[in-house]
Amino acid sequence: MKARCACGLTLSNYSPLDLDYEIWIKSRIFPCALRLQLGLCASVAPGRLGELLAGFRQRCAPTDLVATERSTTGLRRSLQSSDSDIIIGSGLPDSSTVHAHALWRERVFVLLPTDHALASHEAVFWTDLRDQTILLVTPDRAGSVEEMLESRIQMRGIIQNVQRHHVSRHLIHKFTRLGFGVSFILDSDVATVGDDVVYRELHDEQGQVDVCFYAHWMPSNRKFALRPFLTFLAERYPSPAER
Repeated sequence: MKARCACGLTLSNYSPLDLDYEIWIKSRIFPCALRLQLGLCASVAPGRLGELLAGFRQRCAPTDLVATERSTTGLRRSLQSSDSDIIIGSGLPDSSTVHAHALWRERVFVLLPTDHALASHEAVFWTDLRDQTILLVTPDRAGSVEEMLESRIQMRGIIQNVQRHHVSRHLIHKFTRLGFGVSFILDSDVATVGDDVVYRELHDEQGQVDVCFYAHWMPSNRKFALRPFLTFLAERYPSPAER
């Protein structure tokens, strides 16, 4: 069987000894086959992402990885249109035609000014936020985590407390420091917020609120560069959640 890349070059049959050897061969014969388009939601923590990409780079150095950050809606569209080969965001896909693999879980915290009344609590419940201004980014800047949180805010009837800003999450955290309201932060981001704010676990009726991040891809995507990335993810994050 022959493989053909987007630029029209063809690779004849051969029996690779392993995936690493196959990557090496492909990189020599048609490097365009090793271009991977990665879509990211705005909620993905830079620290977690950096660890993932550094590990992949070490394992599959020839791969030409191009990353694009998009809104949740934009990510889904890019996957369907093949603008992205694989996307990373929280939650399972909303279509059975998309495959997913669980990567990691992160706890959600409420970010507070140091002098806030809730700073003395060990945990913050949704009911504690009934009289609080909740700072969120605007929908066009929201990632899947922000969308999940806003959905839960609506379920608890406190959506009127939300104040949206067309800024980055970093600036939302800055506004929290200045006392404009409370906001949310993920486990892997807490080391970046400084000493002038505090963070407390967000709880609901089931306990600590957390989110799971997944990799999503189309099984119909036959691009060669996707294969080693999926193999790497399965090895780094062994999980029965793939579907």
